[in-house]
Amino acid sequence: MVCQFLLGKSSHSFYKSCMITHITKRLPALILLLITLLITISMSDAQETQERRVLIIGDSHSVGIFGMELDQLFRKSSNIKVATYASCGSVAGWFFSGKPTKCGYFYKDSAGITESGTSAATPLVESIIKEFKPDYLVVELGGNYWGYSSTFSRSDMAKLADLARDYSLPCLWAGAPDARKKPNDEQQRTYDDLEVSITHACTLFDSRKVTQYPATGGDGIHYWGNEASIQAKKWAAAVYEAAALSFNLNQ
Repeated sequence: MVCQFLLGKSSHSFYKSCMITHITKRLPALILLLITLLITISMSDAQETQERRVLIIGDSHSVGIFGMELDQLFRKSSNIKVATYASCGSVAGWFFSGKPTKCGYFYKDSAGITESGTSAATPLVESIIKEFKPDYLVVELGGNYWGYSSTFSRSDMAKLADLARDYSLPCLWAGAPDARKKPNDEQQRTYDDLEVSITHACTLFDSRKVTQYPATGGDGIHYWGNEASIQAKKWAAAVYEAAALSFNLNQ
């Protein structure tokens, strides 16, 4: 260093002055480097703790064990806010018209406040989106389209998929699980309708692949009782894993 060379030929005061001058010249670069490091660390921390919001809507399966388990799985992550709104008997159109359910509902907002009962108006999904401002949408609907024409089903399903697209919400749609009471061809027709109607905006999850309704017991549709409850929780875990992968929630 120049100052060290001069130290042998000059006084200590001159050496001190030389060092101060040298450091002062390099100070702006050192400050810039420090600021860059602080910004990088801050951005990294922000990415790790960034809050993400998930909206879940569904029918009677989400009113029951499946929906409650799925809600809890999302809430285990400290950086995820989740809100669940499930209305028994519903199809997608109910979440636009507010048609009341008479067989049960389960609502749990992002603060964890729960409402449940037998009869209530189905919440309006667009109002929820505007208030909650979710980043992602998880839909569990399909079983209540059995008996409807494909013309009705496809139009009704598309309303919700279009809404997800219009709000730029990545969407995972879980169709109905296996049902002992419903013929396989009727179950397949509903999935065919979903494939046509919602895959332009949502990823379709075939719930039949992770469920098998018990041979005895229950009502042949809903996953209640000891054996069916175990399947409901496995189904919820599979949907959660698919959503986490689709939405990159683990990154």
